[in-house]
Amino acid sequence: MREHDPRTTKELALRLMAAKALGFGDNVLARTISIRIVHSLRMRAIRGRVTVVEKRKGVCVWGL
Repeated sequence: MREHDPRTTKELALRLMAAKALGFGDNVLARTISIRIVHSLRMRAIRGRVTVVEKRKGVCVWGL
C-alpha cells in the first residue's frame, strides 16, 4: 500500500490474486479474499495503522 495510491478493497483483492498467481475468473475466491482483507484492514484501522480515506458507493478506500 505504501507504493500506490489509496485503493478499494476489490482492487487490493485483485492485486493480491495477481501477486499469488491465482485465477482471475474465480469470483468466489475473489469475494472470500475481499472479506478477509476487510477484516484485516478494519483491525488495523482500530489500531491506527491504516485509515478509510473515503467511501465510494459503499466501498471503503483504504490508505496509510
